Amino acid sequence: MNYIKRFGATLYIICAALAIHAQEVSLDSLYDEMDNAIVHFEDYIGKRIERIDRLKSTLSQTSNDTQRYDLLRKIVDEYIPYRLDSTLIYLNECISTADKVGNVSWRGECMSLMARNCSNAGMYDEARSLLSEIDTTSLTKRGMYEYLAANNHLYGELSYYSNLPRMRDRYQQLASDYERKMDEVADKNEQGYKVRKEMNLLFANKLDQSLAFNDKWMKEVEKGSHPYALVTLYRYLEYQARKDTLEMQHWLLESALADVRNGVMDQGSMWELSNLLMAIGDDDRAFRYISFTSECSSRYGSRLRNWRAAPLLSRLSQINEDHNTESRHRMMIFLGITLLLLLGLLAGFLYVLHQRRRLRAISSDLHLSNERLSHVNEELKQTNERLTELNDQNIQANRELKSLNGELYEVSKVKDEYVGRFMRLCSIYLDKMENQRKRVNKMVKQKEYDKLYEMTKPAESQSKEMDELLELFDSAFLQLFPDFVSDFNALLRPEERIELSEPTKLNTSLRIFALIRLGIEDSGKIADFLHYSVNTIYNYRARIKNGAKEDRDNFEQHVKEIGMPH
Repeated sequence: MNYIKRFGATLYIICAALAIHAQEVSLDSLYDEMDNAIVHFEDYIGKRIERIDRLKSTLSQTSNDTQRYDLLRKIVDEYIPYRLDSTLIYLNECISTADKVGNVSWRGECMSLMARNCSNAGMYDEARSLLSEIDTTSLTKRGMYEYLAANNHLYGELSYYSNLPRMRDRYQQLASDYERKMDEVADKNEQGYKVRKEMNLLFANKLDQSLAFNDKWMKEVEKGSHPYALVTLYRYLEYQARKDTLEMQHWLLESALADVRNGVMDQGSMWELSNLLMAIGDDDRAFRYISFTSECSSRYGSRLRNWRAAPLLSRLSQINEDHNTESRHRMMIFLGITLLLLLGLLAGFLYVLHQRRRLRAISSDLHLSNERLSHVNEELKQTNERLTELNDQNIQANRELKSLNGELYEVSKVKDEYVGRFMRLCSIYLDKMENQRKRVNKMVKQKEYDKLYEMTKPAESQSKEMDELLELFDSAFLQLFPDFVSDFNALLRPEERIELSEPTKLNTSLRIFALIRLGIEDSGKIADFLHYSVNTIYNYRARIKNGAKEDRDNFEQHVKEIGMPH
């Protein structure tokens, strides 16, 4: 029985892990769709404009006032999520048409709708003025619902943004009074009724009932439509109440994606998505989405949306500045490493110079010894054969010393070139840092934050600079040790030997052991230089040593002896 229980628990854990992985894959796919939709946003706007143009064309050919009113209302419905100024203009046209035919109910309904759009954009005084002019005695049931909904929205907004507790409570009470009256005249098929119904269930913490209501509501709307964006937004709130982060992202993405694909400029879901991404640490995507939303809000004409986005943009700007500071810090560390390498090369150069002086002294001593031996040879003819042999040996030693002296001269030239390359690299990086400082300073003065953000993305430039450093290292090292690769492969079994695609470019394994050959044995220092983790460096070293032809324990010591005279 215990075995069965353990098996069941293990199976449950595996299934849960697979479900989470599937959700993460689904989220990645949705983010890809969102990025693609933003790229093609103007195409979706174009489709909305085409619909509006067709309605306007039909309107220009219609003389019947009732038909004109219906067409004007359809144009208003197209403009409401798209352009605030055009919405108000065509609502005014609706009011004028209602006045022309003497329909007071139409007039009141359109003024209520205009007031709602005004309060939605932060134009609260205009909204109150419009609502005060409406003759409520002539309104139909639908018109009365629009009038009550406009008042409820106005006082709800005032309560949310008021900083005075007494006024906030008063506005909240008025909003509640109008909401109660709305329930008395509401059609249960109305979208507004469904929104209030679900929110009331959520506020009452009746989570199962509210989610079931949302399930039913979702079946009534077409996937990807503008109403679908609203249903999925409230589904996001359902999972927010349950603290289910993956489902929250999924449904908020669905809502924002529906807004983008329907050419909506007033994008509350995208703004909320940017806040969520900010909270989970995805700053790059949050910055792109809030910038897109801010641009849409500017085109829509709502000051309120821009005010809401301003604090988030400010926080993202600060994060971007912190990233820049971190990038500069990494660059200083890189320059420090470069200077240390330069000092190491300088020390090596001085050591070689010292050895050359010693060799010259030895050569001079040998020359004197040869002269003395010549004199001894003349004086002691009886030992001619022994001295002749000794002289031949000295001649051979002199040839070897001359050969070694020539090799040391060539090594010295390579060292000089290596020092020159690193000095040029230091100069290039100092110039780059100065130019970047001037550009950043100029962009900050001109408040070109978007360009600054794009310019300071570290991944591409860091990769390019790292490639340049590695290319320089490979070139210099192979000039110092031209037979390193072949000698290194000789220490490995045939099947473990390394074949380079480019003879002048080392791979990661060879670079690690090249650094060991230069005396840098600490995995942490190697990891810092090559920009890998210490664990990765350890794994590379262990894997190569496992392929050693013999004597695995002394493999690295044999590597250090590559290029040394025997």
